[in-house]
Parts: sequence; C-alpha cells; structure tokens
Amino acid sequence: MSRRLLSLTARNLRLISRNYYLAIILILALLYAAVTRFLIPADLSQKPPVVLWDTTAGQVMRQAYQQAEQGQVFFADSAEAYETLLEGTNRIGLKVLGGVIPERIEVTYQGWETEKTRKLLEASIQGQIAAITGGAGGAGGTFPVFPKVVLKQGQAGVQPPFNLALVPIFILSEAVLMGVFLAGALLIAESEERTNLAYRVSPAGTAEYVLASCLAMGMLAVAFTVILNLLTTGLAGNWPAILLLVFTGAVVTTVITLAYASFFANLSQFLAGMIVAVFVLTIPAASYFMPSFSPLLVRLLPSYPMVFALREAYFPSGNPGLTAAAMKQMGITLVVFIPIVLWALERRLRGGEA
Repeated sequence: MSRRLLSLTARNLRLISRNYYLAIILILALLYAAVTRFLIPADLSQKPPVVLWDTTAGQVMRQAYQQAEQGQVFFADSAEAYETLLEGTNRIGLKVLGGVIPERIEVTYQGWETEKTRKLLEASIQGQIAAITGGAGGAGGTFPVFPKVVLKQGQAGVQPPFNLALVPIFILSEAVLMGVFLAGALLIAESEERTNLAYRVSPAGTAEYVLASCLAMGMLAVAFTVILNLLTTGLAGNWPAILLLVFTGAVVTTVITLAYASFFANLSQFLAGMIVAVFVLTIPAASYFMPSFSPLLVRLLPSYPMVFALREAYFPSGNPGLTAAAMKQMGITLVVFIPIVLWALERRLRGGEA
C-alpha cells in the first residue's frame, strides 16, 4: 500500500508540474511577498469609533468632541442609548461622570483593542480633561481614567505591522485554499482524459487516492508557506504550528473539494462551484480584521479557527490553545467529510461517470 500511495502522490505532483500549476504557485508566493514588502504600508491605524455619554451638567466633554470633529463619535443621552450604540462594531465607550465638570470617566472596550490603542486613548482623554480643567485633577495635574469595562474578552496581543499582519490571510487564501482548485481540477482532468478508466482495474483503493491527493496538496501548501515566510516574516513565529496548520488545512480543503467535485462532469461546471466554495471558506478573513463579526455559521467553518490560530502562530499573544482548537475543529470536519468523499469517489472512479 505504501508503494502505491507514493506512486499516486508522485503522479499527482507530476500532473501539477506538467500543467504549470507548480509554476503558478511559486509565482504567487513571490508576488504576495513583493506586495507585502513593497506595496502594503506597515501602519494603517485609524481612530476607533467612540460612543460618548456625558452626564455632567456642563457637558464640556461633549462640546469638546463636537468642536474637534476628529474621528467618528456617537453621542448618547441615556443609558439605553449608550448600550445600544456600543453594540456597533469595535466601538469604544466613554461615560463621563461628575457635577459641572468631569470628575470620573468609565471606559468600555469591546475586547479586541491592542494595549497600544488603549493607552493612546486614555492619554488623549487625560490631555482633553487637563485642557478643560486647566490642569486640575489628580496628582501631577493629570486626570485619571477610572474603571474599564471589557465587553468581550479578545486576544488582541501585540499589534504587528499592517503589511505583515496580512501574511496569515495570504496563507489562508492560497496555501490552504489552493486545494479547492487544484484537487478538483486534477479530478476533472482525469475524468475528461478518461485516465480513471485505468484506475478502475488497479489494485489501489479509493482511500489511497484521497490520501495521495491530500499529501500532494499538503506538500504544495507547505512549499508555498515556506517561501512566503522566508521573504516576509523570516524565521519569526511558531514555525511548527504554522506548518502543521497549513498542511492540515490543505488536507481539509482537499477532502471537501473532492467530495463535491466528483459530481461535476467538466471543468466549467466545477469552476462555478469552486467560486462559491472559495467565497464561503474565506469569509472568516473578515473576522480576522473585525473579530466582533463572528456569527455562528461563520464560526462553524473550519477556516474560522484556523485564521486565528495562524495569527497566534505568527504573532503570539499568549494563547497557544488556539492551535489545538483549530486542529480539533478541522479534525471534526474530516470525520464528517471523509465518508462522503469515499462514497462519492467510489461512485465516480469505479462505477459512475467515465
């Protein structure tokens, strides 16, 4: 079995090389590296939207924000309005308490903000209060920021440069999802060239065919990742975790692809389904930049925990459990889809469509 498996894997790699897929993968890795290094800025920070509820009689903080006209500010006039406005994506709440002038400020974070963002915001508040009160306030003439409320406990970690922060997304979109195209394209090509007729009388089993395809896609994904990493993030990050996640992710997407590609008769029909599959599996990329976007259907996708595990592997924030969680969810996906892909391929390769 091991010899047949190696033979099938080598055959898949030869087909990939013969059809210039390998060259395309190498070119994509170089292009992504060039875009990351030379086109995407390292810093793309923006001020987060602020929800301000000034309960003081003087309303001096509200007036200051209205006059400044900097950033996006939402003004609340009641507790209900304040809570409702905070339901918006990534908004930070400022509740100003006191008599005529501010005496206390409570800050509400969503939980996704970096420590740098929080310190900058609190320093800005202190500067505004110092200007309003003429330097009066706490020790040293600064106004302290009082209790903080965190609505959702996120994993902010250290904010990497913006261009390097995109590397996990590139890895997800290419190294992992390349199996969505390549595995299906190879299956359809074998059907159109009728090479699967020879497979019907070969001693190799359907499981070996699936395993060989998974190994080939996993090896290509790892090769893409190594090239991109060396040209962008270098040797930084948790390489074992990165390569494990990439290889497993490629295996998962290959299994899913083989399951649905077996129902298409030609490449044109498959491409339509491939576009839908790629779109669905890349939706979690939005959650990567906007973590509060995490509806249940998105969290069920195997690419959702994987993109956060990749971020943790590249830019550790002290939560290595994300890798285990991603591996667990991808393992569950494999358990669900392996019987489906074995049945579908058995039907196609041994008795279904020629």
